[in-house]
Amino acid sequence: MRDQLSTTEILNATSDLVARVSVPWGAILLLTLLPYRFLQVHFIETLISVGPDASQYGEALLRYALATCAALLLAMYGRLVFLRACRLAASPLRAPGAEAFKVRPLTFLTLVYTGLLFEILLVLLSFTIIAIPIVLIFAALAAVTADRVTKPSLLEPLKQVMQQATNAKSLAGIIFTFLFGFAVALLNLQMIFQLGVWMAGGITGFDLSRWQALLSYHTRLFILLTTAGALMIAEPFWLAAHLVYVAGRESRQSGEDLREWFYELRGLDRPSRSRVETARIA
Repeated sequence: MRDQLSTTEILNATSDLVARVSVPWGAILLLTLLPYRFLQVHFIETLISVGPDASQYGEALLRYALATCAALLLAMYGRLVFLRACRLAASPLRAPGAEAFKVRPLTFLTLVYTGLLFEILLVLLSFTIIAIPIVLIFAALAAVTADRVTKPSLLEPLKQVMQQATNAKSLAGIIFTFLFGFAVALLNLQMIFQLGVWMAGGITGFDLSRWQALLSYHTRLFILLTTAGALMIAEPFWLAAHLVYVAGRESRQSGEDLREWFYELRGLDRPSRSRVETARIA
């Protein structure tokens, strides 16, 4: 009997799952994330620009911070909708519909609580570097397990997260894979922008030296924006990977049952297969 999936199985199932829900649920996730990432970049850029004089711009920075927090709430709702769509898509012969938007208020409030908690921890512990991936893993598990909380509690959501964060090998495999994927996405985004400027200059003949300066590796805002873009590209896969991880850890299914689940996830038929209870994400 197997009670967990290997990193390879998690990543294979993740790619299949995201492919099934990318339209429209992946797009909805990105749309709800866009305001938050944009305001986050704007706030960080403003804070760095004013530097030691930040106290003189307290009112403006407070407005930016409040707007960023409001956008974060929208992003959290988008994450829950996406995860709900993934659960519905993983169920046999069922396609996600409008019911994916029906997130329970308690589930949303739970994620607001744990999400803000891990966001604060991320800021406080970011100087250690090593704490960043750990906090990001906890934040993803908090989103996945938010719907398991059945009554308001300060400790139960954290207990749910810690119960799932026990398979260090699989979680380490996920984080290292996504760190590599993030780096590739970041590099590709930067190259696409610079290639676009180069092609535009050759075709139009206009002087694009200002754009070349703005879209260069020496411009802080360009680095921040492309970093935010790479994070948005990775987000659907990041959330789905942790959803699959939790499902594989709790399924308590045999290897044959897991293969049945993978076939259902990919929409394939197996000849003369027995109808066992599949390892569902939901």
